[in-house]
Amino acid sequence: MRRYITFLLILPLTILIGCSENSVDNTKEVSSLKELTAKYKYVGEDHNAGMQSIVESINNTGHINSRKEIMRLVEKSGTNFIEELSSSDVQTQQNKKRFINHLEIIKKRSKSTSLKSSRPYKQIFSSNKLSSTQKKLIKDIRHVLSANSDLLVIKNKLDSINQEASQKINNKEELEVIIMATTVAKSSIAYWNENLDKWTEAVIEVNGENSKLSSNQISNAVDPGAIADADVEGAVAGAVGSVILGCAELTGGACLAAGATVGGVGNSAGKAVTELIDYFW
Repeated sequence: MRRYITFLLILPLTILIGCSENSVDNTKEVSSLKELTAKYKYVGEDHNAGMQSIVESINNTGHINSRKEIMRLVEKSGTNFIEELSSSDVQTQQNKKRFINHLEIIKKRSKSTSLKSSRPYKQIFSSNKLSSTQKKLIKDIRHVLSANSDLLVIKNKLDSINQEASQKINNKEELEVIIMATTVAKSSIAYWNENLDKWTEAVIEVNGENSKLSSNQISNAVDPGAIADADVEGAVAGAVGSVILGCAELTGGACLAAGATVGGVGNSAGKAVTELIDYFW
């Protein structure tokens, strides 16, 4: 009887301790997620700054006669931005080369092709370079971007994906890839919803056409979600590629971030310009 009473007295304490430990674990999890999200916020900010630099270069250019010419301008303005972003000559050369590679992949891809149809990306997204959990979460991110939802709804869904990632992924580097993908996704979808008209008019003006378009014509030209999707593709491929190939003078998260930024900007600029050219030229 005494043992039974002792057991009853100890049981609530055991449950309390167990709940307390779970609470501590959950707090650490949330804290870690918040720290990583804040730490890599600059990846999205740098992405948008790169896009702004490129469109301003297009705006400041005179008449352009060909697709090749405008893509050369995108390449030049993009690499100039990367040069400002990089902290050394070695990093600059490496990041320029990676930016051009991303741009070339997008240039060669038609509007109708899917994410996995481009061989360099297929090798990353279909192989063991990403875990099954990462692949599932990236698919979820792309689904959110394709849903044409309100920006706040998109942000909340991407935050939920980050939360799921923090619960299911124990490897910090793998978690960082997802956080960078959602960071670029948030920044990109907000940027393109605000600046798509500006890019459309810039691309039309350099070709000498009338830039006075209705909002309906512009919205029919390019889907902001499709560009944001390309950004995520480039950011993930860039981050994973950086892990595989390494970075000049950078390690860990900084290396991932450099790859994510360069990949996102290359894909974003390439996707926007090629689709606008296809639609209006």
